Amino acid sequence: MKDYNNLAIGYGGHSRVLSQPKDIQDISKASIYLRNKVIPRFTQQLDDLQIMPIDSESLTKSFHDRGINMRYLSNVMVLSKINHVKEICLIEMLARTCKNIINYEISQLVNDKYAER
Repeated sequence: MKDYNNLAIGYGGHSRVLSQPKDIQDISKASIYLRNKVIPRFTQQLDDLQIMPIDSESLTKSFHDRGINMRYLSNVMVLSKINHVKEICLIEMLARTCKNIINYEISQLVNDKYAER
């Protein structure tokens, strides 16, 4: 099994091996900055109604416009003090989970159908 601990995925899916300690240090600093500064600031803007997502598409766009991956939905939900923000994050997490389950089940059906041939 391949070890992916030192692999960075860049924009467009391009990857390169992180062999330099500086690369790892830079990624660590960026991650800390995102979690400690960017996400709390974004959540505060949501709570202050400076950003008002009303559906999945506008929520996703708000995240991505600020360089935040959707995997941080739970962080925003926990930090927010506004029920609407918490609810829209929870709904998005549930929708993404359902999508993954459905996609998995469909792929299993397709695989089973091809295996019968």
